[in-house]
Amino acid sequence: MELEVCENELQRRKSEAELLREKVGCLEGELAHLKETVASQGPGNRQCQVFQDAEEQLLAYESDEAKAQRKSEVESQQNMKAQMDRMRSELAYECKKVEQQAASFEQERRIWQEEKEKVIRYQKQLQENYVQMYRRNRELEQHLQELSLELESREEDEGSGNEINFDDVAATEI
Repeated sequence: MELEVCENELQRRKSEAELLREKVGCLEGELAHLKETVASQGPGNRQCQVFQDAEEQLLAYESDEAKAQRKSEVESQQNMKAQMDRMRSELAYECKKVEQQAASFEQERRIWQEEKEKVIRYQKQLQENYVQMYRRNRELEQHLQELSLELESREEDEGSGNEINFDDVAATEI
């Protein structure tokens, strides 16, 4: 007997669900018709309120499964939005990191260029000093050769009569 009561209750619920489905179908049809009407007449009229009321009625007659599915969809959208926000922030962080790295590389390149220019100036100065020293050394060698030749020519001139002969010098007592 209890089983019969449950079966009757189940049957009654099924028929209620069927009735609600039919009402939802009708309301969806009305909603679609109202959407078309509102779209064709433009915004700002009294039918917008009718459209909102019809949508609220439709949501009220939704089954629990549909509500759960809608809730699941909303949660899924929220999760996707959170994930997109997180990915955007990660992307912004990575972009900032790349910009900082590029700035750092540019700074290193500039410093390297400055040091290279210093080294080149130093090498030019060394080369200039070397050339000056080489010329001066050559001039000194030429001057030394001239002095040596002059000294040799004097020695040859002195040997021809200007020599002092110690044998001819008499010793005197003091």
